[in-house]
Amino acid sequence: MARSDVSRSETRVEDRHVLTLQASHSYMQFSPSLVQHLSDLPSGPGEGGPSSARQSTLDEHVRERINSELARLKAQEAELQEKIHRALEQENLAKESSQEKSVKSSQLLQQELDEITRKVEQHREKRNIEKNFPEVFQTRQQLLQCYRQYKDRPLDCWQEAANFRQAVKQAEQVSTVST
Repeated sequence: MARSDVSRSETRVEDRHVLTLQASHSYMQFSPSLVQHLSDLPSGPGEGGPSSARQSTLDEHVRERINSELARLKAQEAELQEKIHRALEQENLAKESSQEKSVKSSQLLQQELDEITRKVEQHREKRNIEKNFPEVFQTRQQLLQCYRQYKDRPLDCWQEAANFRQAVKQAEQVSTVST
């Protein structure tokens, strides 16, 4: 269609703009809401992205997910400690019943104390993320550094968060296989 065949007119109807395009063979009219919507769209590449309200909602959602994951991990740790405590109690009860209320010597008590200390140390060693799971420790450090760097835009750290989740998943698989 040649440029000279198209005419454009803009009218004001009841305080609203109506954009009308007329060609020699066709006629188009755009609604005010469409014109308003198109005029409100960001024009530059740096103007894109969610609004501040949407960004706040997204940030809050990320914080909630981090807090829920932290709470889940704390609950899991507490459960594990409770299981260890119960197992040690049962072991002690079994030893006490097998000795038929005999008086324990200080040497036997010291041996039991050493055994419990050794088990606690083994548990601490298993929980040492930096030593046993360096990938988890490293990705965690990277994620924390990113969150500190982008305090106002935590969603910019999505790649670090994905790397951390993958490292934790691999560590969980390794620890389940080894137990």
